[in-house]
Amino acid sequence: MVRKKIENEILSALKDAGLNNEESIIYYTLIKYGKKGATVRKVNLELKQIERTTIYHILERLIKKEFVIAKESAETLKKAKIFIGLEPSNFFNKMLTQKKKEYQDFEKNAPLFLERLQQIYELEEEYAIQNINPFIQPYLSLLLKNGWKISNQIVEKKSKIFGYDFYDYHVDPPSTGPYTGYGGFHIYVFDHFIDFSSENKKEVDSDKNNLFGGKIKESPLKNPLLLPYSNTELQFAVLQIKRIVKERFLKEFKIRNVMIKESEITLLGMIFSSLIVKIKSEKDTKFREAFNSVLLPIENKCYFIWAVKPKVILELLKSVLRVENIPFNE
Repeated sequence: MVRKKIENEILSALKDAGLNNEESIIYYTLIKYGKKGATVRKVNLELKQIERTTIYHILERLIKKEFVIAKESAETLKKAKIFIGLEPSNFFNKMLTQKKKEYQDFEKNAPLFLERLQQIYELEEEYAIQNINPFIQPYLSLLLKNGWKISNQIVEKKSKIFGYDFYDYHVDPPSTGPYTGYGGFHIYVFDHFIDFSSENKKEVDSDKNNLFGGKIKESPLKNPLLLPYSNTELQFAVLQIKRIVKERFLKEFKIRNVMIKESEITLLGMIFSSLIVKIKSEKDTKFREAFNSVLLPIENKCYFIWAVKPKVILELLKSVLRVENIPFNE
């Protein structure tokens, strides 16, 4: 009775250290064989409740974690492998080091995740206009009045490489009406105006400069910059956008095959740079389009407007152009 209680306490300590229930049982069983170790057959005889194939799989995991060592033995029948549990002092030193690293990583990332979680907690499921960051309110006020909803917002302040603020908003159009799907936008707001002088621009007819850093024809239509960008800030923004898109598909949707193609899209009589995102899940035989987008650098900002359906992109683009006081044809 006392021995059983001690064993349960040991197994509980091993689980607290990071092993799951079956890993704890098998590691503890090997420890009882000391430096001599044991074959899977011996372990299985002692742990009849665990199938032999399962024991092999668990031992493989423990070997990868460096908690078990496998050795060939000439003394055993058919040279069966001997499995030796890592010496307890080394085991707990290793686990302690690992836990310290996990804590340091958590401490490092905690402020960012705390800020995001706090925003979600305070704003609940839907975001009212008064709860949105003041900088973003002009972009979304009209959409919210027309029944659109904000499903997520992230606001970050950074200054390690460039001085810039980052805004990330997801929106859902009204459930009734001409719009389907969902979308959103990123805005990179740099603390200085972007130097467009090195950009490759299309030839146009007028010498009049516009907000895009290029030149415009004598019409309400502008000539946005097109990819590839040579400006350092814009290159940085595009790389960040691609990274965020890939990470989200990997972490949130568990999709590892993500292809991002630089392209162009025509909206409101203007040609814009675009990133077409295609994905391929395990069930897919080929890549399928996840969403299209508009890339739009203006003054000290770079907009990335994305959506599953073009009509959603169009409405978000109109909101941006209105805020920037750029005329467009409906």
